[in-house]
Amino acid sequence: MQKIWVLILSITTFQTIFSQDTIRISRIELEQKILDNNLQVKMAQKEAELADAELLGTRAMYLPNINASYTFSNTTNPLYAFGSKLNQERITMTDFNPDNLNSPKSISNFATKLEIQQPIINMDAVYQKKAGQVKSEVLKIKTERTKEYVQFELKKAYMTLQLAYKMTETLENARKTTLANKKVIDNYYKNGIIQKSEVLYMDVRLTLYYLLFL
Repeated sequence: MQKIWVLILSITTFQTIFSQDTIRISRIELEQKILDNNLQVKMAQKEAELADAELLGTRAMYLPNINASYTFSNTTNPLYAFGSKLNQERITMTDFNPDNLNSPKSISNFATKLEIQQPIINMDAVYQKKAGQVKSEVLKIKTERTKEYVQFELKKAYMTLQLAYKMTETLENARKTTLANKKVIDNYYKNGIIQKSEVLYMDVRLTLYYLLFL
């Protein structure tokens, strides 16, 4: 609220002192600028966006879990070598040769595994999604209320500023009227129509108006 007042009063002071460089801005334009740059509104918007992103992440509970693995082995161990050939259905009569059994050539074995797990139901994820939906809605409402609060404070400051303009205009008109009356009083005094006390009274009134404008 203080920042809004400083902004408005700064613009007013600038317009008063440097009238030839006056920058005019409507209430709607000022309201839009403040909404675009207000830190509270930005924070509320980012919180709502983060909640939407978290809610989007809960969709993963419907996706399958896919794992892929690959194994490779190479051995000259007689037992493992014979067993690997047997698993691969590559046994021939020459493999029963005692020399081949005792000193087999190196043999390689590999396997590729693809595992897909499709969840049927995950109640924890379901409750997490519902909580995320509620959080997202609450933060969106918070964002709108934050904007409304900033708009309300701006409108209040704007109306107060308009009242200050009217008060300044009224005081200026009163000052001009007093100056006109001062000339009349001075003329009356010069012509001997009124006494010195009337002139002093008008001087006091004029001094008060000057004090109000300082």
